[in-house]
Amino acid sequence: MDTDVKPARRARRGAAFFVSAAGAIAAVLLCGGVARAEKVAKDQRTPLTVSAVSGMDLQLSGRFDRLIRIADNGTESATQNLDNSAFPNYLRLRGRTKENYGNGMSWGFKAEMGVHSNPSDQADIPDETGNLLVDARSTYVWWDSGGNGKVKVGYQPGFNRYAGVIDLSGTEHAHNNDNRRWSDIELRDSAGFANVNLGELFREYDPPRGDYITYYSPTISGFQFGTSYGNDDTWQFGARYDGTLASGMRAKAAVGYNRNFESATTLGFANQEVEDGWVTSGSVLLPSGLSFTGAWGLQHPAANGQFTNFSYYLKAGYWLSDNQAVSLDYGFSRGVVDPTFGDKIFGCLFGLGWERSWDPYRVYANLERVQGDRQSGSATDDVDAVNTVNLGVGINF
Repeated sequence: MDTDVKPARRARRGAAFFVSAAGAIAAVLLCGGVARAEKVAKDQRTPLTVSAVSGMDLQLSGRFDRLIRIADNGTESATQNLDNSAFPNYLRLRGRTKENYGNGMSWGFKAEMGVHSNPSDQADIPDETGNLLVDARSTYVWWDSGGNGKVKVGYQPGFNRYAGVIDLSGTEHAHNNDNRRWSDIELRDSAGFANVNLGELFREYDPPRGDYITYYSPTISGFQFGTSYGNDDTWQFGARYDGTLASGMRAKAAVGYNRNFESATTLGFANQEVEDGWVTSGSVLLPSGLSFTGAWGLQHPAANGQFTNFSYYLKAGYWLSDNQAVSLDYGFSRGVVDPTFGDKIFGCLFGLGWERSWDPYRVYANLERVQGDRQSGSATDDVDAVNTVNLGVGINF
């Protein structure tokens, strides 16, 4: 490990960056409102409805979310204009049969395309080159039995896709249990060389989108169960809850088990496969405006002799008013970088977030510090922390 003055300078530089950014966000928070006993639901809008197709109603909707990311990896810093990959842009067209087939039975489809000019999960420091990306997010048909559940067939998220990101804090766009705001930023060692990126440090435990057949059970007393089966013999089994508990407490939770799916996060090796894994998250919102959120994930790599990957995430928030909230978060993760040599990497993150919404618009700010520790045998690399500030604006329609 270096013993010269460079590490000390980097430490001072990182501290100054962190304090200055925190001061900027704190100034924004001064315009906050008064806490309320209940939260007004956000993003409740009626999509544009068109009856141009005989026998079917069509709805057009979408989302655009953009952020300015200020980041420092201990060696370099950059200010970047990016798409927020944790809440990707999309255009969505949905169709539903007009005719009443009795007992609530109906059919429909969904086609959703992502449009990104510079995704935040593909931008390193100081890489500021735009990466135009147009991708299919969903193309499926569905059948609702009207009382015995719903079936979807085609390219879709799958039942457990969002099991790890349940969040009632009101600051989910600012920061949540989703690393895609900064996943491609490289951690640098004491000599300034790339060591590992943040997406390898904090992996994604929700299964990827794919070609699935998914069944959703009817919702009974807030509970719903489901399963997805996809190509290459992939399975998802899960359960969800969304309801109001005693004394007006709002609660949401999800748990999922995923078997034989291919990891959505690159580990530095092509087609790195996971044998199975668990993912769960939950969030409660008290009448006072306080919220508490937690998430946990675990994966067993398919190859023999590899270490189990796991992570957990904690978040505490407070609603300043019916449309404004602040929160603090903390996360810890262990992943495997090199399955051949058994390299392990540990990471922790902590940060502050703020968000305010005027349906259908929102603005948000977030300050996050991420630290990594890569271990190779008995040696431990000197890895600098990464500091990021995200200032964003979004709209749903």
